[in-house]
Amino acid sequence: MTLDVNEMAEKAERVSPDEVLSLEHSGGHTSELRIFESTSATRGLVLILPGIAVGARYYDPIAAGFAAAGFTAAITELPAQGTSTIGVGRGAAPTGYHDAAAEEFPLAIETLRARAGQHLPLFLLGHSQGGQLASYYVARQAALGREEPAGLIGIATQSPYFRGYAPKVGRRLRFGSVVMPLGGALFGSVPAAFFGGEGRQPARRIYDWSKLVRTGRMSPVGADVDYRRGMDDARVPALAVTLEGDSLAPPAAARYWLDFLPNGPRTMRHVTDDLGHNRWARRPEPVLEIVLDWIDALGLAEGR
Repeated sequence: MTLDVNEMAEKAERVSPDEVLSLEHSGGHTSELRIFESTSATRGLVLILPGIAVGARYYDPIAAGFAAAGFTAAITELPAQGTSTIGVGRGAAPTGYHDAAAEEFPLAIETLRARAGQHLPLFLLGHSQGGQLASYYVARQAALGREEPAGLIGIATQSPYFRGYAPKVGRRLRFGSVVMPLGGALFGSVPAAFFGGEGRQPARRIYDWSKLVRTGRMSPVGADVDYRRGMDDARVPALAVTLEGDSLAPPAAARYWLDFLPNGPRTMRHVTDDLGHNRWARRPEPVLEIVLDWIDALGLAEGR
């Protein structure tokens, strides 16, 4: 699909959602769901899952891009980030990989479908850790024999498994995977500065992340299904998009993420523009072109 790159670049900094809904979670906390309506007949739904320590509103430009291309797009928060009120620290509600896959994301998806259309194909797009969490949602759906998304998209997404990185980075990850869970056990959270962000991250999510660093295998705390078997059962098409110069999600680490889905169609694409690990969401044109072409090739979206 051809996009008007110059026009989109001009609009990127001044887009705003058509609607912002408040999600009422079972634990009593709330978070926003930012919805961008399709400007034409809706071809499908896109739910965007942020990266670690990044609020949902940061992804407004790419959501607007999907809306301009005929999709109703929405952005939800990761728990304990952005507008999420779940809280972080000792005594806070559990917020791990399983909790996001089992409660947070299903609520966002149900709300989006009720708002925009139950019959439309749904594509999950995750950034960095958001892509990791999205794959856990896919695994859980498959393990329970429930409907899977039409497609799974990871932008600058990786498995944090240490073998997917250069030796120096891998050693740092392994060190962090030992030290940070200890800090989380003591304080109920860890500084997001380790990941280049601000604020604090919930201890359970970091504990699950640490196990991925060491083993590369899914075994989240509190799991009610066999996530590894779910991944084997999943058949969802997956796309990994890597970015030039992104040391946080190099191609080798992205391949390990795709390996979470051994039995579905898997595709890798690379963006040569130097957009770092995060800036692509504010300048989304190169990524949008790749994702929209991939969706068109699947032939699952409406109107094509």
